[in-house]
Amino acid sequence: MSSRSHLVGQRISEEECVKAITEEIRKVVELQEELDIDVLVHGEPQSGKRSALTSYGSRCVKPPIIYGDVSRPNPMTVFWSSKAQSLTKRPMKGILTGLVTILN
Repeated sequence: MSSRSHLVGQRISEEECVKAITEEIRKVVELQEELDIDVLVHGEPQSGKRSALTSYGSRCVKPPIIYGDVSRPNPMTVFWSSKAQSLTKRPMKGILTGLVTILN
């Protein structure tokens, strides 16, 4: 079970969740540096899905039906992308999840 799902289930605090996700990002960044990859990705552990290094996401999600305006009250990726970039001097590719996931 992902850290995020533990948070939703009230098993851990938001602080513990951020710490756990940050640790996963650190591991992915270190692995990519060891592999001498030029442009890194942070692995998107906050999404609760498998790592972006090993998965292209689910192809089995039924798209939602949109019947009104869609908006986000806060930026979706800035916090985690910034945290990931702070762990390396190499370029970090920003990850924005797919539209179906955003809408769901």
